[in-house]
Amino acid sequence: MAAVEPSRSAFPIAALAALSLSVFAVCSAEFALIGLLLNVSGDLHVSVASAGRLLSAYAIAVAVGGPIVTIQAMSPRS
Repeated sequence: MAAVEPSRSAFPIAALAALSLSVFAVCSAEFALIGLLLNVSGDLHVSVASAGRLLSAYAIAVAVGGPIVTIQAMSPRS
C-alpha cells in the first residue's frame, strides 16, 4: 500500500500563526507588568504586594479563561 501524504489543509498555518501571536502577546503583557510592578503600585497608590496580587489575579484569569474560551469556540453553533 502506498503511503498517503497529508494534504496542505490538514496543517492550518494561519491558525498556528494566530495562536502563536496571541500567546506571545499575553505572555509579554504579563512579563512587562512584572518589570513595572513598582510603577503600577505607585500609580494605583497601593502596596507592592497588592499590585503583585493584582498581577497574579490577571494570570489566573488568563490560565482559567483560556481553556474555557477554547472549548466554547470549538463547540458547534446552533
